[in-house]
Amino acid sequence: MNKYNILAGSSLLTGIVMFVFGQIASFMGRESDMTNISIKTLLGEDHLNWIKSIPLLFLKSKADTFVNAPIYIILIGAGIIIFILNGIFRKD
Repeated sequence: MNKYNILAGSSLLTGIVMFVFGQIASFMGRESDMTNISIKTLLGEDHLNWIKSIPLLFLKSKADTFVNAPIYIILIGAGIIIFILNGIFRKD
């Protein structure tokens, strides 16, 4: 295993564990904050003011969607993308 497989696997596993933990907590009737964690909540809104200054509207909306998306979706997506890119550009 190379370092990209480890990075992709750990990202994918972390995202899945966060999602499953949130689902188990909601199944048990507890309010879970795992589904509400996003980049915006981690960094704070003060550090994301640069998004408002993006001149192109579609890029601004995409960046805003990415920043507000749950972190487990971003982790799972990043893991899948790294696995695919590693499969395409792997050196034997």
